[in-house]
Amino acid sequence: MYFAIPVKKKVTEPIVFSLHSAGFVCGNYSNIFINGVDYSFSKRGFNIVLFDPLSKCITYRACFDTWGSRNDVSHLVEFIKWIPIGTIVLISIKDEATKTMTTEAVSCLETLGASDFDVPYRGGYVLIGRKGAKDGTGIQKIGTQKKPVSISNISDSYFEDFQNLLNNAEFTDLEIQGIKLHRQILSCRVGESKINALIELLEEEKPIITEQLINWVYCRSLKDSADERKIEGILREIGIDYEEKSTEYQFVKDINSLYENKSSFDYSIKLSKTPYEINYEIEDEEKESEKENENENEKEKEKEKEKENGNEKENENEKEKEKGIGKEIKGGDEEIKTHKIILHTRSNLFRGLFLNTNKENSIRDLTGWDYETLIVLIKFMYTDYLDISLITSNNLETFEEMIEYYQLNTKSSLYFYLDLLPFLNSEFKQFQPKQQIILKETSFSFYAYSSGTYLNPGAHLRINGKKYNGHLRGLHILVFDPKTKYIDLNTSLDFYDGYCSEIILENIMNILPIGRIVMLATFGNCSYMFVKKISKALELIGGSKGSLSSHGSYALIGIKGALPGTMIEMASKNPEPVEIETTLDELMKKYKN
Repeated sequence: MYFAIPVKKKVTEPIVFSLHSAGFVCGNYSNIFINGVDYSFSKRGFNIVLFDPLSKCITYRACFDTWGSRNDVSHLVEFIKWIPIGTIVLISIKDEATKTMTTEAVSCLETLGASDFDVPYRGGYVLIGRKGAKDGTGIQKIGTQKKPVSISNISDSYFEDFQNLLNNAEFTDLEIQGIKLHRQILSCRVGESKINALIELLEEEKPIITEQLINWVYCRSLKDSADERKIEGILREIGIDYEEKSTEYQFVKDINSLYENKSSFDYSIKLSKTPYEINYEIEDEEKESEKENENENEKEKEKEKEKENGNEKENENEKEKEKGIGKEIKGGDEEIKTHKIILHTRSNLFRGLFLNTNKENSIRDLTGWDYETLIVLIKFMYTDYLDISLITSNNLETFEEMIEYYQLNTKSSLYFYLDLLPFLNSEFKQFQPKQQIILKETSFSFYAYSSGTYLNPGAHLRINGKKYNGHLRGLHILVFDPKTKYIDLNTSLDFYDGYCSEIILENIMNILPIGRIVMLATFGNCSYMFVKKISKALELIGGSKGSLSSHGSYALIGIKGALPGTMIEMASKNPEPVEIETTLDELMKKYKN
């Protein structure tokens, strides 16, 4: 049994995907978390969620039982082929999914960025991919019968950076039982109001427990899981949920709260369209004087240019004397507030400046390194999440240059999104969660046929004579947008022994936009379909029938937003079939009346 339902769920930034998969023997689960919420159906086989990174919306949820049904493999292939270019595709397997897999299905997975689909029987599998990717460019992991797998779009280097920050103990301003740490990090992870209570509790604990908890603060994991219950108890005592705070999403959200807390900024970056320079202070005033003399001619030229534009450069801040501290990236009108500790943690360039290991002023013509591009880079340092809606093909090359220049610690997650950017100026920008079937005709006729189990059994949904639905038992659904001429949805739901079918149908009817044409036809026994809430859902498209006999026939061609009973609907007892034939003009007349 397969099903795919449209969803329109907006997700707030930063966006963190976390996927988990286990076969039947080692847990038997599937999770697709987006910002801490699980959107997987957690059914046997392939569980899939589609995400549009431009609108930042979840667009579809689907599952395909590729262990129990060869038909589901065919539907999986059709579904992947249908997915619009550029869509982020999240896949997690539950129980077993390889039994009926075909070479065509594996090839389709490769169009999402998968590679070497060598999943053992009842093994786990997770993939963060995108439609149109080259094979091997997605983020993928394969488990075994005894080992589940997990992945996230947040790179391992992100957590390693904060682990290194703790290990190096640089710029620390707090100490607990001899362990030096940073108050800003502790504050964003447990809350400023709870720091004193936590310190009091830890002062009474063994040093190993304190070390474990502080390690958890910086990288959300414990060195020794044997102390997990103890750590959980300490955190619970000050009102912190250990499991929630241990997730990738919550860690990223906590670090990002530093950026959102404007009052805690302690560093500024200034830039303009003119060339700018990175300034830090030199310990020896004589060396500083020498460097100023060497660069005197170059600075004079810069001043002359700025005077011509009416923007004389101010030099007052150049002579501050704080040792070893990078003061600002300067030279202009825009200013970005940030935190020294984040720049130090995520950028090797800034770390060198702050620790005074780089003894040269860096002067570069960085035309095109505009405010918007730099703000994306700064946000990435906090969250490891790249907001691609702020990047275009025009500044992509500049952005990659900045990554290299600032010496950011990056791995697959960043470049995974960068690889997506070329699609932004193509068909992906027009993406909506619609099937890629567009009808070129100017006039339209619609035909729906339904028969129960015994007399010419089947269901047919045709537009201009062409049949679009499949051949499975259940309720067949075809949704057509008369304005764009797109087929929005083409699926079926089994109401005889299918699970969740009534919920899915109700969701579909509720989220369909006003004006969509909906064609329905049953095949086989769908009498269980007409529970009270389904009858209410069908009324949203002009239906009115409240019941259906066993193995009876049912067809409806309606429009979302029509009054109950105003559209064309037919039902009969077994074995009599029913059929509806109409045109777009006739439907619109009924809808308007």
